[in-house]
Amino acid sequence: MLDPIRRESLLVVSGPRQQCKKVNKLFAPINTADNGNKDYDNSTNTQLPRLLYRWSNADSQGINTPKHFIAGLFSDTEAPRFRPENIPSEQFDKYVLNHVSIAQETSPFISTFQSVLAPIHRALRGMEGARVTIIDSQRLTTPVYSARDLVHNNAIHIRGYSGIGEFLIWHEVRSPAIVCSFKITTLVQFAQENEEINTLLQLNRIASYRRVRGRLRTVLSREEGSMNLNHHSGQGIGRLLRFINIPQEYYQTVGEGIMRSWQLRKRGSWPEFFEGMQLGFFSMSAQWLRPMKMAATYARENELAQDIEDERDLSINEDDEEEDDDSDIDTPSPAPMSPIDTQELEELGDLIVANESPEFSETDIPESKDKFASERERIKRLLQ
Repeated sequence: MLDPIRRESLLVVSGPRQQCKKVNKLFAPINTADNGNKDYDNSTNTQLPRLLYRWSNADSQGINTPKHFIAGLFSDTEAPRFRPENIPSEQFDKYVLNHVSIAQETSPFISTFQSVLAPIHRALRGMEGARVTIIDSQRLTTPVYSARDLVHNNAIHIRGYSGIGEFLIWHEVRSPAIVCSFKITTLVQFAQENEEINTLLQLNRIASYRRVRGRLRTVLSREEGSMNLNHHSGQGIGRLLRFINIPQEYYQTVGEGIMRSWQLRKRGSWPEFFEGMQLGFFSMSAQWLRPMKMAATYARENELAQDIEDERDLSINEDDEEEDDDSDIDTPSPAPMSPIDTQELEELGDLIVANESPEFSETDIPESKDKFASERERIKRLLQ
């Protein structure tokens, strides 16, 4: 059991106003205008980063989808929902201890990190279904706790763990707070196919280290060809961020976070880096994605052109067939005739028959032009 005196200084660094039983002061959310309220415990200088990073895989506790996270304790739809202020402080402390010591019990917390390096490192080492998700802390609807403050203020001692850079989100992360989510295999594939990105990120080297500590960061920063604060590195990072679908609103923050996480060598300047990143991010579709799309588009255009030609040929053939259908040439059934008065037709027929009868000779035909000649010719054509 944790020291009840130390328990009084547990701190929320984000979320609505809280009050824990057996605690004299309210937890102080740092993202509200009430920070200066004397009723809050403002004994910490912990700041909540704008972006938080999380890794998850098939074995992660709770519900983990690209658009929604639910802590293990609340993943059962029939489990009761409650907030930190609604439980005894002893129970809250137990949840904290179990979570940071990775006890085999469901937790009400969702672990996230200030640095993107830690989630990428863990995702690389737990590749099976591993994803990295970027979260906008300003859009969270539940409290966020500084793991460092909880560990320090409750005198929790775990070898190799201090809680630095880790933030614990209570209950869930809803879709509006999720900036983007990408598979670690997507990142690895992109790096393998682009030597420049592979040299910058050094994913193989990251995966070879068991923990993310000073030694790994030092190696990353000293590696020949590693990221410097210059135009070249910025352009490469910009292309990478565009590839994994980082929204335009966040690409500069994520890019800066990568440079700080990898502990870049002090060469170049931030303006130079941001200029390169902007160029890489906005030219990605034109210079990197377009060749692939252009090839596909070109092939599709050829297919469409051929389809159009085929349709034209088919249209011509269909037009010919339609003309044949309307023609009386080579048609097995009689062609439709224009309506003619039946009596007139009979009279004209009699005249035609009389004209063709052998008992009449040419000399018997009047020299004057027969007034029915034109009609006789017309009917004759119709009867053929």
